[in-house]
Amino acid sequence: MTVFITVKVPGDHTRLCAAYDRIADYEEANVPELGCHVCALTAEGIFVSGTWESKESFDRLFASRAFQDILAQCALPQPEIAVFPVYRTRHGAGPG
Repeated sequence: MTVFITVKVPGDHTRLCAAYDRIADYEEANVPELGCHVCALTAEGIFVSGTWESKESFDRLFASRAFQDILAQCALPQPEIAVFPVYRTRHGAGPG
């Protein structure tokens, strides 16, 4: 089942965005199960959201040694992660 996953990470935008870019580059090259992906700036840090083929595919990525190594190198604070089942997705022609 497709899921929508949100990740909130507190901290400095410059540092978090550099870490996000590194993580996103890895995901784009190694994770075909990842669908739409957005990173937004918040007053507290960043908010990342995306669709995934399944929660299991997200869990596999998050548990993988390579991904854990990238997270450790980025020295990110503990994220707040939420997972929601997707009822429907719609792709418009708008910005983004």
